[in-house]
Amino acid sequence: MDAGSQALAEALRSSFAIVKVVMVLLVLLFLASGFFTVGPQERAIILRFGTAQGEGEKALLLPGLHWSFPYPIDESIRVSISGLQQVRSSVGWYAVTPEQELSGAEPPAAGTLNPSRMVTL
Repeated sequence: MDAGSQALAEALRSSFAIVKVVMVLLVLLFLASGFFTVGPQERAIILRFGTAQGEGEKALLLPGLHWSFPYPIDESIRVSISGLQQVRSSVGWYAVTPEQELSGAEPPAAGTLNPSRMVTL
């Protein structure tokens, strides 16, 4: 083997060694990004490809440090268990004007729904 070929082979060997180290570091960084903490007033659930891991109370993660696969595989959802949670809906039971929605005012109560009274047309 001549000197040029030997130098090229040595350069390729060292380059591949560097690429292998970088790849291992990237895999470790990817796996380390799966660590997350659940606060004292929170509970969490892990979804793997959209399906909850565990059933019932076993699916809930208590406060502390936890690990799951990073985003494309797992998703951790944290929910606050303290305080009041409010849900707003713009469809369904009654019509709200945009002005009422911006002001946060509730529409006035209407008549009650009585299923025993039938309307005939």
